[in-house]
Formats: sequence, C-alpha cells, structure tokens
Amino acid sequence: MFLIFDVSLRGFVRRYGKFLRMLGYQVMEAPDSLKHDHILAEYARRRGAIVITTDKYFPYEKKIVLPLSPDKKPKYEVMYTQLLKALPHIKTRVSHRPMSI
Repeated sequence: MFLIFDVSLRGFVRRYGKFLRMLGYQVMEAPDSLKHDHILAEYARRRGAIVITTDKYFPYEKKIVLPLSPDKKPKYEVMYTQLLKALPHIKTRVSHRPMSI
C-alpha cells in the first residue's frame, strides 16, 4: 500500500516513516511541488495511493485525516496509533461488476 503524507505531517513521517516501511508500507513525504491539495490529490489518484493529512476537507476519497488539536502540540505517538487503526478500513481495491454470461 502506497501512503503519501501531506506537507503538514513532515515531522511525523520523518519520525515514523521507518516503522511504517518495516510494516510493509511504501511511504512518501509530499514534496513542495505537491503542496497544493488538488495537485496532491491528482497525483495520489494516478498512483492509487492513500493520502494521510490533517485537513478534513482534503479533496480525495482515499484519505486518512489525523486529528490535530489547535491548542496543543501534536502527539506523534497518538497520531501513529490512530493511523495504524485507520489503515485497515481504507478501501484500496476498485469494486467491479461481475462478468455477464
């Protein structure tokens, strides 16, 4: 499974990317050229990737939104646990119609 982390989660992916890779995920930190939501969404759509973001209005259906408290410093350990719980619930395969006879 290919995971693309939004620009807002750079510190998170730098800290926990190696653990996700050890679990078998392909991890990518979004470069500055993909910092706009619509460009990142199109890139993820073409790659068939899941976008990890803190933006609940991100314009892409295969996304995981990690909550970010505005008044507290983000707790990466809590975010990592929430990510691992959410990953199995993302639909990764495109549904298809059965063959007609």
